[in-house]
Amino acid sequence: NNPEWKDLIIWCTNQRTRYGSKEAKLVNGFSLSTCRKKALERIDFIWDTREAYWSEKLDELTAFKENHQHCRVPQKYKENMQLGKWVDSQHVGYRLLSLGRPSNMTKERISRLQEVGLVFKTEKSRRTDVRSEEEIFEE
Repeated sequence: NNPEWKDLIIWCTNQRTRYGSKEAKLVNGFSLSTCRKKALERIDFIWDTREAYWSEKLDELTAFKENHQHCRVPQKYKENMQLGKWVDSQHVGYRLLSLGRPSNMTKERISRLQEVGLVFKTEKSRRTDVRSEEEIFEE
């Protein structure tokens, strides 16, 4: 949140917002939005910041596992407080999904987290309203 970056942040947000709009005018047979999108993609512009953040944290979890041989990041991990909070939020998302409640957790994310070595604990043995992974994704 550096004030020097304010104008750039606003411009990037506008690019993400406007890309799909119908306002584009044709220039040499291409819409400006298509030309702009291609130019931005050439410089690896990030269209989905939430997904980029998630992937960045997954990379950090992978590095944590390489250093510690496990994925049990303490929630208040001093070396990377955000990673500890993020890992906890992945467990919460999984738990919500297993309860059939709204969650940002997806089958792909679960798979990617499990590939790294994150183990999701289920409370199925203590609770009857928790659904198995198979039940979650057969809908």
